[in-house]
Amino acid sequence: MQVLENIEIEDLTKKLEYINILSRLQPTRVKFVSERKLECPFSRNKFYVTLFCGIDRRSTPLQFGIGQGTINATMFSEAVEFALASRWLLPGDILVMNNSKIHTGGENTVLEDWLWDSFRIFVLFLPPRTPEWTPANAVWKNVTRS
Repeated sequence: MQVLENIEIEDLTKKLEYINILSRLQPTRVKFVSERKLECPFSRNKFYVTLFCGIDRRSTPLQFGIGQGTINATMFSEAVEFALASRWLLPGDILVMNNSKIHTGGENTVLEDWLWDSFRIFVLFLPPRTPEWTPANAVWKNVTRS
């Protein structure tokens, strides 16, 4: 039971830190990213969709990329590069994402540093077990609603 209590306290601490950081940021600079696997009901082909969302008036509220198969670290970094090239992500933005392996593993072990050093884009990771804390999930619910 002590182990569970320690995990819960650690999770709570991370959640409070995240809320504290987020509350100090300019909302229009905060942008979220999330991915989903989707299956075409007609062809049964599997696709992945990378969704970026934010409320910055300088860009559209949503940007997404679609690929076939299963997303991996390389495909995610390509989606980030596209968001940069299309000027959806801009210097001074804060990119919020979860700690999944496609965000932090493979070639993306340096993604956080690269975004900051090259573009002054700060990466903020969601606390563990809080996927509902990104507005991208509300978009996903509407997109995948049957």
